[in-house]
Amino acid sequence: MRNWLVAICLLLSGVAYAITPEQTVMLSGGVRPALSADFLTSQSLPTWLTHSRTSNAIYTDSTGKLQYAPANQFLHSSNLGSSGWTANNVSRSATTTGPDGVANSAQTLTASAGSATHNVQHSTTITSRSNGKYVVSVYVKAGTSNFVFVDVLGTTDKWATAVFDLSGSNTTASQTSAGATSGTVISTSQENVGNSWFRVSIAASNDNTTIQPVIGFASAATGNTFDTSGQVTFNAAGTETLSVFGAQAQPSTHTNTPTPYNTTAASAYYGPRFTYDGNTLASLGLLMEEIRTNIIFASEDFALNWTGNDSPSPTKTNTAPDGTSSAYSWAFNTASTGYNRSITPAASTAYTMSVYVKYVSGTAPTLLFGSNSALWGGGANTNQATVEFNPQTNAFSNVQAGVTSYGSEAVGNNWYRIWVTSTTNSTAGARTFVQYITATGTLTTWGYVVEAGTFKTSYIPTVTATFARSIDLVPLAGQALNIFLTTSASAIVEFGQIPSAFAAYVLAGNVTNALYMRVVSSTSVRNTTAGGNLDATIGYGNLFTGVLPNRACMAFSPRARWIVANNGAVRTDTNPPAAVTAVSLGQNTTGTFTVNSTIRSIALYDKTIPAGLLKVKCVGGVPY
Repeated sequence: MRNWLVAICLLLSGVAYAITPEQTVMLSGGVRPALSADFLTSQSLPTWLTHSRTSNAIYTDSTGKLQYAPANQFLHSSNLGSSGWTANNVSRSATTTGPDGVANSAQTLTASAGSATHNVQHSTTITSRSNGKYVVSVYVKAGTSNFVFVDVLGTTDKWATAVFDLSGSNTTASQTSAGATSGTVISTSQENVGNSWFRVSIAASNDNTTIQPVIGFASAATGNTFDTSGQVTFNAAGTETLSVFGAQAQPSTHTNTPTPYNTTAASAYYGPRFTYDGNTLASLGLLMEEIRTNIIFASEDFALNWTGNDSPSPTKTNTAPDGTSSAYSWAFNTASTGYNRSITPAASTAYTMSVYVKYVSGTAPTLLFGSNSALWGGGANTNQATVEFNPQTNAFSNVQAGVTSYGSEAVGNNWYRIWVTSTTNSTAGARTFVQYITATGTLTTWGYVVEAGTFKTSYIPTVTATFARSIDLVPLAGQALNIFLTTSASAIVEFGQIPSAFAAYVLAGNVTNALYMRVVSSTSVRNTTAGGNLDATIGYGNLFTGVLPNRACMAFSPRARWIVANNGAVRTDTNPPAAVTAVSLGQNTTGTFTVNSTIRSIALYDKTIPAGLLKVKCVGGVPY
C-alpha cells in the first residue's frame, strides 16, 4: 500500500525519475493502450496501419540473408478473367467458388476445340533480374481436366515450365521443361489447400530482362509437347475445364516457395519489410526508408561492366549475402590497376558509395574502395574519395581528403558492408569508381551501390539500368486515426537509430502546429506548438549512434500537450494541438523526413496519459 501511495504522489508531482522498478510496473500497468503493435515479434501490420511502396525492395530475413520483400507483380491477380489477362484458345466464366470461400470469385477455363496451346497469359511484361529468380504460383482446381502448366516465359527459347497433376496427392510437378537458349526450373511445389483446390508454384529463372508468365491446360501428367515459348500444345476436345484463382509473381533470392498470397488490382503489391540484424539475427522491426536510386547498373556483375587487368579475372564462385552464388573473388596482382567503372553523378551533390566485402585468404589484404577521380570534396576542391579496408581486421586506412564519413557494418557470415560518403565538386562530368586489392591475398565483393544521400540505405540491386527504390508509406487508418481525431489522446513509438544528423518524423499529423514527434538532433525530439518549438531532451542514449531502443512519447488534452523522449524531462505547452485529418508513422504525411530506420513498436491511447506516467512509459522495453 505504501508503495502505491509513494508512486501516486511522485506521479502527480512529475518527479517520475525517482520511481522504483516495482512502482514503475504498478503505474505502467494501470493505463493500457487502446491499440498497440510489436514489430519485433509480428511479421504483419495490424488493420489500423496501412503500407504502400511502388517498387521492389530488399531486407534482411530471419536467416540473415538479403531477400526481396513480399510482392505480387501480377495485376488483377485474383480475376484471371479480367483485362489484366489475355485468353488464348480458352473461354472464361466466373462460376466457381474460390479458395477464399467467395462465390464465383474463381474463373472456370474451358479449352477451345483444336490443336493449339490453351491458356491465359498476363497481359503486361514484368521487369526481371538478369538470371534472377521468380516464384510464380496460382490456385487451381481440376474440372474435367486434371493437368495444368505454369510457364515462366521470358521470350522465345527463354522459359521454364512445370506441369502439375491435380488427380492425386502430388507435392511437386509431374513434368518440367526449359527453353533451348536459357531457362532453369529451380523448384516446384503443389499444396492441397482444401476443397479440391491446390496452390501450385514454380521457382525459375532465365536471362531475359522481362517475364510474361502463362497458365494453361496440359494434356497429361508427363509426355507433353512444348512450343518454343514453353507452352503445352495438344488437340483439345473442347470439353476440358479447369478453375483458376489468385496468381502471384514475386522475385526471390535464396528461397523457392511462395509467400502468403496478396491480391492486386490495377497496381502491383509490394509489402512491408520486417528486417533482422544479419550478424546477430535479432529482429529489428518494420524498416521504413525514403526513395533512393542506385546509379550503378549491373550492381552484382563485376565481370560485365567493370574494366581492369587482373589475371586471373575475378570469378563468380562464392555465396553472396543474399544466399545466391553471385559474389566475385579477387586475387591480388602486382600489375593490377584495379577494376573500375565510369559513371556521371550530379555535381555538388552528396553521395554514399557502398559494397559488401569478405576476407578469403592471404596476409592482410585490403580493398581500395570509393572514387579515385580528383573531383570530390565539394566546392572547387579536387580530392579523391577513397578508403582502404581490411576485412580480416575490420580496419580502415588511407582515408582520402574528399571523404566526409565512412564506416563498416558486420552483416553475417564474415561479410562486411562498407561505405564512403562524399560530395562531388562543382565540376560536371564522369567519376571513376574503383575496387582494388592492395596486398597479397584474396577478397570477395558483391553489391556495389552509389546513391545520392549522406548515409547508406538498404541494398538496391540493379541489372541493365539504374533503379529507384520507392518510399515506404505507413499512414494510420480506422480506429487508430479516429483516436487522433479526438481532443484527448497519447502515443508512444519505439524506434531504431536515426541516420546521423538527419531530422526525421517518428509520428506526424497533416496540419501545422498539429501533433507530431520529430527527431531534430542526437539528443532531442520536437513537437511544434502555436507558441514555438517544444523540444524534449532525451534522458539516455543517443538517437543517432546509441545502442538502446529509442522512445518518443506525447499526450494532449483540450488544455495542453506534453512530450518526452528516452526518459528525459517532460516538456509541456498550454496550447493543444491543431485538429488533423491524417496521421503518418515514420514520416510526415507528405512522405518526407522518413525515419530511414526501423519502427520497433507503437502504442496508441484514447486518453491523455499524465505527464509523470508518460515519462515512466518512455523507456525502451517498459511495458506499454
